[in-house]
Amino acid sequence: MTFSRFSHAGRTCLLVLLCPILAAYPDTPYTPDHQRALKIQRLNQNLKLLQDATAKREGGCVIESEMPDTLNEIDVFTFAKMQADGVPINDLCDDATFIRRTSLVLTGRLPDPERTRAFLADDSAGKRERYVDELLASDAFITHWSFYFQEHFESNGRSLLGGLIPYNEFFADAVATNKPLDEMATDMITSTGNTLTEGVTNFFVRSGNMARLTQDLQDNLAIAATTKFMGIPVECISCHDGAYHLENVNVYLAERKREELWQMAAYFSGLRFQRNVNRETNMIESFDITEGRSEGYLAESDSGDRPIRDGGVITPKFLTTGAEPQPGTLFRTDFATQVVQDRQFARHWANRLWGHAFGLAPVEPMDAFDMARLDPNAELPEGWEVQALDLDLLEHLTDKMIELDFDLRAYLSYLLHSATYQMSSTFEVGTWEDAYAPYYTRYLAHHMTSEQVYDSLVTATGVITQIQMRDRGTNNVLRLSYAHELPDTSQPRNDAYADLIVFLAAFGRGNRLDQPRTNAGSISQAMLMMNSPLIDERLLHPQSRLMGYLEQGMSAEQIITNLFLDILCREPSETEVAELLAELATYDTPQDQAATAAWLLLNRASFTFIH
Repeated sequence: MTFSRFSHAGRTCLLVLLCPILAAYPDTPYTPDHQRALKIQRLNQNLKLLQDATAKREGGCVIESEMPDTLNEIDVFTFAKMQADGVPINDLCDDATFIRRTSLVLTGRLPDPERTRAFLADDSAGKRERYVDELLASDAFITHWSFYFQEHFESNGRSLLGGLIPYNEFFADAVATNKPLDEMATDMITSTGNTLTEGVTNFFVRSGNMARLTQDLQDNLAIAATTKFMGIPVECISCHDGAYHLENVNVYLAERKREELWQMAAYFSGLRFQRNVNRETNMIESFDITEGRSEGYLAESDSGDRPIRDGGVITPKFLTTGAEPQPGTLFRTDFATQVVQDRQFARHWANRLWGHAFGLAPVEPMDAFDMARLDPNAELPEGWEVQALDLDLLEHLTDKMIELDFDLRAYLSYLLHSATYQMSSTFEVGTWEDAYAPYYTRYLAHHMTSEQVYDSLVTATGVITQIQMRDRGTNNVLRLSYAHELPDTSQPRNDAYADLIVFLAAFGRGNRLDQPRTNAGSISQAMLMMNSPLIDERLLHPQSRLMGYLEQGMSAEQIITNLFLDILCREPSETEVAELLAELATYDTPQDQAATAAWLLLNRASFTFIH
């Protein structure tokens, strides 16, 4: 049985409300500082939206206190900066907000509804810490964070062919075994073998970006490694010196030479790609990655993807330190050592993971570090300032990442156990000023990803629709339940999943190749939440939680309460129950009433936000 959300004409008014709210944001300006300013502007718009959406909600949504206690060292830094600059310190969020937010951050989906009920009923001390630990040990955490690394390193089938699944399995194994981030990086940079049997070697296939000229390939590898592992955007200096090009973009890179990029590329000059071609189809099936003898990077070319090179043989030298390989050391082995021992490696991951948990990193964009603007005592050109929103906090986080031996779970636990992370997304201690956003006095609400929206829909309704596809490398059938399990963001491709394909595309998942992910609202998203069969077919599906409530003979008020817990992870206020009951009274059957209630809650603005 399916449900049509337009069976009641009054619902069309919701489109009028949602269109301006979820409309796509303007194009992003070019410079990193402008991108950061625009992101903060968007986050403030989100906060205003959610504040307005919850204006009628009764009961406290925060824990009342004059000022929250510090829960760990993070709060010492953030609270001190707030107090020094006269920014009010907000209250903490309630338990319902905490369990929802934390489940989305750590697992990419809403909490299981039964777990929500148990958590809210639990009044014992330390339950938030225990819940974080529970999620860190869950299979859902492995799925979500495997996806996180696939996304960061842009794993996709068009580039990797049959190596896609092995590459993804490398990330899954790394997360499952809690491999430290520095070991993961070392494995990726130094790997050798066949791309089908040694999944980690696909780092070179993807990062090489299908370059035809050897020098372009080595440039691409240097760019990918420096950007993905250190957050330094060196691509511009692969074509020209920074001078007269980057003075208004990046102070550090404005002083760098193209030769310095070649010196980084020289670390990959011994890398060898051997194509393995199927003789019957004449298609490349895999690559063998090996290391050969090299004297360095040959900066001599008049073709390829970049301007003419005329520099002779360039030997390796590390960009940030000037270090050179010791005699007899393999170039890539030395490069891996230089990367993971550089403080910027720890700083980059500390910053990036904070951005995932909080919605705004100390340095934004997260892959656009300006190394000249990380020293508070540095003399900067006129008009420039320190890049980090809170440099003391960022350096503390960097120290903590190193202290924790690059342990992903331990670092995330540290972030989520702070009072700063647990701040309410509503502001209860005065009048909100947009300038407060960079202080983290309020949790900065941000859009879910496309995968988070779909997987949360699955969890909230209890209806799992199996997604089937074949592994290109092994021809094995994959049976998947969640969008985070998809091997590639261009999948599924089967027309049988057309509704899912349209839904995920509308929420901006990109393709990890030439279509970047977006994280902004749109009119098409609002229309799909109202009208997609992915929504309709779940509401009164025989396996749905809603049908279970109807079969149990629950009253309309009981169903409303349970749907709030399932979909919004909290109980409704008396006002919300009364308003919904009044709306449902216009429908004839219990099924239509219940489906209407579920549809309305799924279409609340807050459903598609992490807040």
